[in-house]
Amino acid sequence: MSKSIPKIQIPESKEKIMRQINALETMIKEDTNDHDRHIHETALNDLQQALKQSQISESIEAKIIDIENDHQTDDWEHEA
Repeated sequence: MSKSIPKIQIPESKEKIMRQINALETMIKEDTNDHDRHIHETALNDLQQALKQSQISESIEAKIIDIENDHQTDDWEHEA
């Protein structure tokens, strides 16, 4: 019978994700139980993926804001 790996709850905050990633990296280095290490590695991978997605979302949002600001500037120039 194999042990199941629990699903990780991804925090909303990028800072919390980073803290959990740092903690898991330490736990993986120090843990001697293979099953526990595998759980930590799986959680670490999930958090790293969530962080990557967060950074992509932030980049897209920043570009949208830049585009919206450019359009507002264009509108002001046309009104003058």
